[in-house]
Amino acid sequence: MGKSLSLILISLTLVAGRADSTVRVGLYCAEPRFGAASTNDSGVNYTLQLSRDQSDSPNGELVLQTSGYGGFLVLWDSGSGSNTFMPFNLAIPDYVDANRDSFHDFFEVSQSISGGSLGTYQDPVQGSAQLDALWDRSAGSKTGTCQLTLEGYGLTFIHHFEITEYKGTLTYSNSSGMYSGSISLSRTLATNSTLAGPVALEVIDKTDVSLNSGTWTNALGQAFNFQALDALQPSQFSRTNYLATLVVDDGDPSTAIQDYTDWVMIVSDSTDTNHNGVSDFSDPVTPPPLPPTLSIRLEGGALFITIAGEVGRTYDLQFTSSFGPTLWGPVSSVTLTNAVQDVSVDLPSDNTFFRALAH
Repeated sequence: MGKSLSLILISLTLVAGRADSTVRVGLYCAEPRFGAASTNDSGVNYTLQLSRDQSDSPNGELVLQTSGYGGFLVLWDSGSGSNTFMPFNLAIPDYVDANRDSFHDFFEVSQSISGGSLGTYQDPVQGSAQLDALWDRSAGSKTGTCQLTLEGYGLTFIHHFEITEYKGTLTYSNSSGMYSGSISLSRTLATNSTLAGPVALEVIDKTDVSLNSGTWTNALGQAFNFQALDALQPSQFSRTNYLATLVVDDGDPSTAIQDYTDWVMIVSDSTDTNHNGVSDFSDPVTPPPLPPTLSIRLEGGALFITIAGEVGRTYDLQFTSSFGPTLWGPVSSVTLTNAVQDVSVDLPSDNTFFRALAH
């Protein structure tokens, strides 16, 4: 009576899986909000407001324009009882980056700012005149003061202005450089002011990550529709910070017009799994291979082992005659051209274990 033959199949992978990744996110409106300011001169009361358009309900926005900032000065006086609308342009304080994140400290609550800037305004009667500004905001405060002087009128107004900053996290899963996940943000120094929703990104190369257009919602369920004007790219000083500019349909749904449309997004990731100096956010670890499935059959006196796995993946087929901490010998190395592929092997003369290692 002949000896029976036992053939045991084992499938193994060499790479462990990864959990979802989480990175820190900051979102900043590039357009400050100004409150109204009043003064009195020779018994006449004046109130000055800023606005995106010529509206009798000014929205307070200092609008980002192609060159610098501007919008309309809305000047009310008690003498006429009406508003005067004056187009203007105004610089914000010079660029400062004390925390070296490649973003202007002016927009970050954690950083202080102070200094002067100049601009001009166009009065319908007097023509062009100089606009002077003195800015001040303490670190840790979202509000500051801006003293505006209209040289043509000889009037000075002290405004309170406010910057808008959100902080939170982006959690995502990676599928061959395509990221899908969700974002959760809360406004700094504000209650019940949040943004949340889905995020889709794609790694372009080891420096850039593109952000797909999408929609988040605020705490009231109102839409925050956004589009990225450029890819998230590492900043000049901090390679762990990625910056992109966003345009939104309406950054403040509480006003009557579409406004506060220009934003900056910063993603921060200090994780560098492969220690190559590039954050995992733009240099994701390759997803682990799926474990192969093995089956075996005898056909016409020949032995075939069938490997079911990923097309294009290489699998090392190995054997041993005793299972345990022992040496495995090579059978063949196979790169799958089909999802299910046969490998012809020599018929062993004794009990044999087979395994496949995926790379």
